[in-house]
Amino acid sequence: GLPGPLIHHCRRVASVAAALARAVNDSGGSLDVHLVQSTARIHDVARVEKNHAAVGARLLNAMGFPAMAALVAIHMDIRPSQDSPLDEAQIVYLADKLVAGTTLVSLKQRFDAKLKKYGNDPKASAEIDQRQRAALTIQSKVEHLSGQTIGQLLNTAGIIRRQP
Repeated sequence: GLPGPLIHHCRRVASVAAALARAVNDSGGSLDVHLVQSTARIHDVARVEKNHAAVGARLLNAMGFPAMAALVAIHMDIRPSQDSPLDEAQIVYLADKLVAGTTLVSLKQRFDAKLKKYGNDPKASAEIDQRQRAALTIQSKVEHLSGQTIGQLLNTAGIIRRQP
């Protein structure tokens, strides 16, 4: 089975992802909240494997869950443009970046920590930078569509940010 901390992380990501999707839908969006929540619950199903996003996607495809597989495949690396429509994959991606372990963090906290850990490696730094830009793009779309900051939105949903 999966290690306990990983299960708790996935549960936390699922609650954040569902809150983000609901906030967007409350403002006229049409995201599939069930798909977002279900996928977030299992997005790290293959976390112990190398290239866990691809391995997890293959596993879910083999089990007959192609919609979930498509989201899991890109939960590590996604390239949204500012004008591409906000979709379920972007919500799962953002929620995963807002949860470190089980702690809610800002994108700045999340990526500063990653850069501190891997910043000496130019390839890793470039990937971290790309992931941060993607997360910020998605966050700005969610905030624009919902009319709330991520902090306000999660507070409203009863998800409280604990200081790390």
